[in-house]
Amino acid sequence: LGEVRPREKKMDFKFGKELDVRRLKQNVLKNPKEHLEQVKKRFALFDEPKNLVEVNRCYICGSARFENALRVWNVQYVQCQDCQHVFLKKRLTEAVIHRFYSKDKFYAATYADAETSRYRKDFVARPKVEYAMQFAPEKKGKIRWLDVGSASGETVAVLQEMGCDVVGVDPSETSCEFAQKQYGIQLVPKTLEEYAKEECRKFDVVSFIGVLEHFSDPMRALE
Repeated sequence: LGEVRPREKKMDFKFGKELDVRRLKQNVLKNPKEHLEQVKKRFALFDEPKNLVEVNRCYICGSARFENALRVWNVQYVQCQDCQHVFLKKRLTEAVIHRFYSKDKFYAATYADAETSRYRKDFVARPKVEYAMQFAPEKKGKIRWLDVGSASGETVAVLQEMGCDVVGVDPSETSCEFAQKQYGIQLVPKTLEEYAKEECRKFDVVSFIGVLEHFSDPMRALE
């Protein structure tokens, strides 16, 4: 393993409630060996050259100056020498990424557990929404909110309880089915790009909670 240098720039942090991480990972703790085997199978996607595309510039700052940082299961990570961002030297193609998030039931099952979801709704989603709400514009009527990568629907459920006009999008078929069963929520089973092309709505707030690291090009997603 190589050394990953931390950012030198100081950052402000917001800490919410105390959190029992074990209650978020019950499916992993029940059988960690099996979980690791399943993760390892997903890494096999990187063994097929047709699944990969080489990255020549940093996703964040556009720099072409980066060095090897570390390897995980034979997958090479590099670190930008300008902004210190760490990323894959060869990432999966857009088609493979889309297929993974929309069809992979093992990944979706990480979130699709009723008891874990209820805990995540109250102790993860709610504090984040309450924090973000202080930056929402003051207006008459409902706040229009787009939640990107809604997974099993906890954030959307909280926003609905707070009276927002909320739309949640997530490409995972399994996650959308779970959100419907668990909270009665109808998520939009599409990627952000697909939704943006097909819909023409204005929103007051757009949230990417725990999502940007899953995009192959996070800056493009924000744009």
